[in-house]
Amino acid sequence: MINASELKGIIVPIVTPVTEDETVDYEGLRRVVRHMLDGGVHGIFALGGTGNFCSFTAEQRFQVARAVVQEVGGKVPVLVGAMDSSTPLVIRNVQLAGEAGADAVVVEPAFYYPCTDEDVVAHYSAVAAASELPVVMYNIPEANKVTIDVALTKKVSAIPKVVGIKDSTSDFVYFQELLAAFAGSSFRLIQGQETLAGASFLLGAHGAILSIGNVVPRLCAELYEAGIAGNIEETSKLQAQMMSAFALFGSEVTDPASGTYYSVTVGSFFAGLECCLDILGVCKKVTTTPYRAPGPADCERARGVLAKLKLK
Repeated sequence: MINASELKGIIVPIVTPVTEDETVDYEGLRRVVRHMLDGGVHGIFALGGTGNFCSFTAEQRFQVARAVVQEVGGKVPVLVGAMDSSTPLVIRNVQLAGEAGADAVVVEPAFYYPCTDEDVVAHYSAVAAASELPVVMYNIPEANKVTIDVALTKKVSAIPKVVGIKDSTSDFVYFQELLAAFAGSSFRLIQGQETLAGASFLLGAHGAILSIGNVVPRLCAELYEAGIAGNIEETSKLQAQMMSAFALFGSEVTDPASGTYYSVTVGSFFAGLECCLDILGVCKKVTTTPYRAPGPADCERARGVLAKLKLK
């Protein structure tokens, strides 16, 4: 267990490598962890969306969490995702994360069915009461049909053991409202979108959970340091590099009116990460069915992005 003040900086939601038959590749997982530590990150988040948590059984999730905790060896905090479709299942996952040695857990509202605000408060109250670990809220409406607005965030933040929120809405107005609402508070505000990271650090975000950190952990850490130091010029330069890396998460689309842009999909999200981590020698496979495995075009684009970032 950690103090809430230790939840800061770049916390990478690591991939969960798998073998060809889609069982966990534990040696690949250990290489991913070492890649993060060598890159200077401030924390590791296992079994988040990027870690494809919903593809694994409770026992597999426990084994993944334990392997990550053991490989980290106390060097940085380890957060473990406990997301599930009901409060009792989340509580089970929280308890397993504690047994695995996690420092904190990350919890969404229960997914599949829409929840009312009262449901969300009751959910977090029950989870926190059953948890020995700090609980981080996870606001990702596209995954669970629930939008945690500022008023609801304040209600849940009053629950003992709830220590912060990861915001993956891509709504920067909302994130600024959070910064204003919790100014001077110990409640941790963590940005979940690469495109908003630099600006969030400049405005006072405590940290960020960034999927692209799997590929460019050092860049993410440098962006955080520049942002919290108030170095606008350096933050702007590093954010531009971040945007180059972000191209990995999309499929290239050419529109006659607006030119070339990237359309982000789940399939190409995993495909881009898989190509890069394979090229970098970290792990071979992270994509599970039914999501699209990477093709030649994905890997060619990955090589181009890595070359632009001077990584390969």
